Amino acid sequence: MKELKKNPGSVLIMLLELVVGILLLIDPQKFTAAIVTLAGVILAVYGIVLIIRYFRSEAQAAARHYALAKGLVFAGGGLFCISRAAWFTQVFQVLALLYGLAVLLTGVVKIQMAVDMLRLGSRRWYFGALGALVTVVFALIILLNPFETMQVLWNFIGIVLIIEGVLDIVGMILIGTKKGA
Repeated sequence: MKELKKNPGSVLIMLLELVVGILLLIDPQKFTAAIVTLAGVILAVYGIVLIIRYFRSEAQAAARHYALAKGLVFAGGGLFCISRAAWFTQVFQVLALLYGLAVLLTGVVKIQMAVDMLRLGSRRWYFGALGALVTVVFALIILLNPFETMQVLWNFIGIVLIIEGVLDIVGMILIGTKKGA
């Protein structure tokens, strides 16, 4: 438990994995549309802030930072996300591919961590190795997409997120215990 208190950022990410996994199981299309809309709002607001900043700054400083161009791009991208959130749900397959690549990269990092644990003499290195193996296998399944429909794929991704979140939390607790560390 001490390890959880030392790494609040990691714990937050693990809890987010659980929440996102559950929300993907409930309704992946609505969840994706909500995330895209939220990202659109953030982009649009940031774009507007940049545009305002451009007109409030001195002309020479404003010309150097391209705040107007950046603001227009961010605001436009944000408005596209807000108005076309449903479009993103239609390209679920691309999003799934990107997610699969992200999971694979996470698995590679977990492999590094497991090998580091082994080299540092941790008696529980195998737990990290098991987590890395599970992550890599899940990534390969997502990337190969053997599922009948996108709904099944997104349900699988939701389950993967939940399992990874639980494994990461349990692993952090086990690694932090004094007996096996």
